[in-house]
Amino acid sequence: GTGWPSFTAPVDADAVEEGDEEDALRLAREARRLSRRHGYRIGDRALFAVSEGKMLVRMGVPDEARPVLDDARAWCEARGLRGFGEWASTWSAAAQLMAGGDPHTPRDHLAATVRSMHDAGRRLELAAAAVFLAEACWRCGDEEGHDGACDLAYTTAEAQGTLAPVL
Repeated sequence: GTGWPSFTAPVDADAVEEGDEEDALRLAREARRLSRRHGYRIGDRALFAVSEGKMLVRMGVPDEARPVLDDARAWCEARGLRGFGEWASTWSAAAQLMAGGDPHTPRDHLAATVRSMHDAGRRLELAAAAVFLAEACWRCGDEEGHDGACDLAYTTAEAQGTLAPVL
């Protein structure tokens, strides 16, 4: 081995793939704890923080997810970690949409995030971000923006070989 602890092993567990959200959340938090213990700040403050926030969104607790994701986004932006910051921004906006309220702020954040991901060729969370952008646009009454975001979500997911992010 490389001598590096395997921080990603807990998050790659079967629980994530099989839909056991509570176990996946526990594993993401454990990965953060291990990352912190080993001084792997990117794991703790970015990668696994976003995983934790994403699981909280999926579990339907947006008010718990937002502080985790907003902290991760700020930490990443302060260090120039654009990809991880985009992931945090995507899921924070999803949490905002889930919580209700004015959709304009999440729409604006998602539009900037999608543009940044697209321009940089970062595709991992692009389809999901585009789906959330489509929803935000729809809630804002922007049918053209909605349709464009839907098209982008579909073509991105199709190019990745799975439509799972758009379902």
